[in-house]
Amino acid sequence: MKLEILADLKIQILTVFLLLILYILTKNIIFGVLIFVVILYGTYLDFKNSSKNKGYQNTIKDLVLNIILILILSQIVGIIINTNPSPEPVLIFPSNTFRPILSVIPSCSMEPNYRQGDLLLIGGYRDVKALELNGSFDKQPVIIYKDKMFKLSTNIWLYCIRDSQSELCKLFNKEPENFVELYGDLKIYYGKCERLGGKQEICVVAFGLSDVIHNVSTQNGDAVIYVPNPGDSFHKLGFIIHRIQFKLCNDKCLYFTKGDNNNVFDFQLGNTPFDQSRIIGKPLISIPYVGYIRIFLGGAPVDTYECKHYIIS
Repeated sequence: MKLEILADLKIQILTVFLLLILYILTKNIIFGVLIFVVILYGTYLDFKNSSKNKGYQNTIKDLVLNIILILILSQIVGIIINTNPSPEPVLIFPSNTFRPILSVIPSCSMEPNYRQGDLLLIGGYRDVKALELNGSFDKQPVIIYKDKMFKLSTNIWLYCIRDSQSELCKLFNKEPENFVELYGDLKIYYGKCERLGGKQEICVVAFGLSDVIHNVSTQNGDAVIYVPNPGDSFHKLGFIIHRIQFKLCNDKCLYFTKGDNNNVFDFQLGNTPFDQSRIIGKPLISIPYVGYIRIFLGGAPVDTYECKHYIIS
């Protein structure tokens, strides 16, 4: 078969669909790479053929007009379904800009409630539910082990990932339930979580103020799509879909999120808590597998342990 046949849009769609099915069945990364190649080469052939008929200038002009129309349409639909304008103009396939409508889950951090490759319809940012606490937040943690206090440069979980052989980390790995972290008024409690398959891992199990303790739960708040603050470790990843566990209110309310399948909160991974202006919306509809095409365009995904062995809540 000559590669020029990929200039036919129907052939492109059929080829991409077949490769996507092969990837889902085999999980072989080569099919993801081939999807990217087919789309890229098909786009090149379409542009080449169109340029012959219309000329390069008219082809580019049509392309720019189509992009503008998509942006305008996405804004109109965003207003209708109540989606917050993004703090940064980020273009995401196929129609995400200042007012994103669609987003894709690229990782396994929300398993099993939202899966890698899900395509999400986003909206409803004014109707986000979250457990509300009142108190102050200090991003510098104080670690308490029984009656002893320690000040580290970061939280104990991340510290022990980097230095697992220290005496403090040996204690933490053995008895995490005896460790508490203070962030101003906020307390974070550790314990062990069970993953599907029986593996036990250290994770955050609860949080609270004073003696009022709340367990980490999917019932504490909605899953939301948000834009991390500039300088955060997640910021270069673009939009993030994680669950609000609570919001902490003092002069203003800060939102604390966590991936359902992650061991710790986002702020413990180098991301500052954010205010409501960073929230784009929440998932309204989830369509399985369709998002893999977007993932392949941005780089083929790598299957991880967490995709198959998620935390059992």
